[in-house]
Amino acid sequence: MSLFETHSKKLSIALMFFQYIEETIKDYLAEVYEIIKIKLRNQIPFKFSYKSVQNHSLRRLLTKFEKVNSNKDLIDTIDHLIKDRNYCTHRAYIMKFEQLFNDEFLSAEIKKFKRIIDSSTKCLIRLQMELKKVRKIKSKL
Repeated sequence: MSLFETHSKKLSIALMFFQYIEETIKDYLAEVYEIIKIKLRNQIPFKFSYKSVQNHSLRRLLTKFEKVNSNKDLIDTIDHLIKDRNYCTHRAYIMKFEQLFNDEFLSAEIKKFKRIIDSSTKCLIRLQMELKKVRKIKSKL
């Protein structure tokens, strides 16, 4: 596999993990909204759901997530990952022609993507643990 192919593969994997992070936050928020609905018992209208957040950016999701989650370390981790996510989404595919064949450049990018994949994987695992906690709370209602 060429360095360019490895670059493309690692970038795709990094982007995939960011999608998983976004979806997990959406699921978490949806579960919290369900808990609130259950607790309100229709005494006050509460019309938030997964649909309310399905098209939100990661930054906007984090803003909502930090209002209903107290894991400051996880929130800070996601906040730091947003810069990496934005790089992968908006800049990583845009290369000058000569960079396509520059082994040093491609190797550095691959190394960056490996770090991003590692960080986002660990973050996703922690997010899944938070989702599991909130689902456990909901199951007891």
